[in-house]
Amino acid sequence: MSKYKKTVKNYNTTVIDIGKIDSKIHYEPFSQYWWVSTENNENNINLLIPIRIGMKTLTKLNNYDFIITILEPDIQNFPGPRYQATCELISSEICASSSVAITFLYQQIFNTKSKFSGPLVMGFDQQDIVEQMLENIQFRPFEFFIEQLRIVIIGIGISKNREWNYAGIITTISGKDPTEVWSQIDNKPKYNANILFGFENTYTQELIKQLKIPSCTIEKWDNELILQEIFEYHLKKRVKSNINWMEFIKSWKNQKSEIIELQSSLKQLYEPEYQMNSHELYAWKSMLRYIGCKEITSYDKNQSKYEFWTRSSDPEKDQETLKNLYNLDFFQSAPNYNQAKILWKCIQESLNIFSSDTITETRQYAKLYGPGGECLEKPVYTRNKISQEKLNQLQQFLNDKNNVIMSSYKTDSKTGLPVKYLKDTKKALWEKFSHQLPDDKQYIYREDLGGLCSICSRYGYEIFAEMKQFVEKNIQNQNYQKYYINEIENLCRYLKKFYEQEFKISINGTVIHNECISYCLLYAFGTCKEVHNPYKNYDI
Repeated sequence: MSKYKKTVKNYNTTVIDIGKIDSKIHYEPFSQYWWVSTENNENNINLLIPIRIGMKTLTKLNNYDFIITILEPDIQNFPGPRYQATCELISSEICASSSVAITFLYQQIFNTKSKFSGPLVMGFDQQDIVEQMLENIQFRPFEFFIEQLRIVIIGIGISKNREWNYAGIITTISGKDPTEVWSQIDNKPKYNANILFGFENTYTQELIKQLKIPSCTIEKWDNELILQEIFEYHLKKRVKSNINWMEFIKSWKNQKSEIIELQSSLKQLYEPEYQMNSHELYAWKSMLRYIGCKEITSYDKNQSKYEFWTRSSDPEKDQETLKNLYNLDFFQSAPNYNQAKILWKCIQESLNIFSSDTITETRQYAKLYGPGGECLEKPVYTRNKISQEKLNQLQQFLNDKNNVIMSSYKTDSKTGLPVKYLKDTKKALWEKFSHQLPDDKQYIYREDLGGLCSICSRYGYEIFAEMKQFVEKNIQNQNYQKYYINEIENLCRYLKKFYEQEFKISINGTVIHNECISYCLLYAFGTCKEVHNPYKNYDI
């Protein structure tokens, strides 16, 4: 593991790829090559940062971009990291040192003797880059020194052996304690084995304490210090500060029976109206497990909220006793829950009697008429075909040009015949048809005779609608507003019903000259050479 010192030289470094952590490389025998020491001295220790496989950094040197890449190790030849520096299309050789790689490439390009520190160029001294390098690591190794001996801790484990300060063995040499392991090593310097293995280091002890979950057996319930430690770890943050939890332990210990019902026993510690939440209950259960108790409830959780716990050294015996009593029906888990279960069982048995088709039809009936609703009788429709004579009369009425206007370009998609536009409202035409053919009132005209073309719709309806909006918006006087709207409606009605009646058509179908310029179709088509009177008035 290499070590560097910060200098006053600062580089503008950018991380292109942060790389990855390989547990087989970073936490196994070759880990010494893949961690670098920083200058963070706390309690005489140095925290290490990883050299990540595949990491790429970009640094600008002499206005050129230099990229340094950490390559996969070649385990057969050299298990440590390999570096390669690149500038544009030029790359250095693969080197075992980042300093050699960047220095070699820089001297090759600029023909100088400048030298660079690889870790500094890669930004290992910059806090933001260090934070990225520490992402997703399972344990951050650290080192400390005993005289001239350097100790590196690459993992922390815990055990129940107090003589080892609750640490574990991470070595291929085994022994009952660190002293025995150290004694099996030949040509060793004279050091205290516990100090050498890092067990007495302050930082090591803090990490072990964080990993160790306090616990005890039933025999140690008299030791209030141990119980207090367990309470603070499992329960203190979940319960009220004035809860007398120690009284609960003493009362259970002093009672003749080793079995308690947890819910009712805990209620005695709280006010009658207090409602315990699930997180607090789980914290109580966790503490009970770590002081040597065990749950022995003989039925499922969904059957009852009551739970039985024992402090017996042989909990399986108490659990078997409760199980036998339950199987022999000497007690029920919860009668209310059993009644619900019986009810649903009866419903299921009733459903099994009927077929799936009956159930489906019942559901459809309930959707249509509601649960228990009466079935509505469907109306009876009688349809009679129109006689050919009456159909011809209706067709003749609809082909009359006095009643409809035939489109010159649009056809009906069903019949292929030209679309006909009604000359009057539906109600007026129906009255006219009923008057002409009084015996045919039972027949209704077609609704899909078509609509107005875009030109007729624009100048026959939209223009007048816009004129009304203009009057309503710009004339505030109600009398004048009503007057002009009335004039607009009269004009619209005149153009629809009476305007075409002013045209003069000869017997052979040709248009006859009209002295009023507004009613002369020949003038409209540019073929009339007669004199016109533009001021002739017609009553609207």
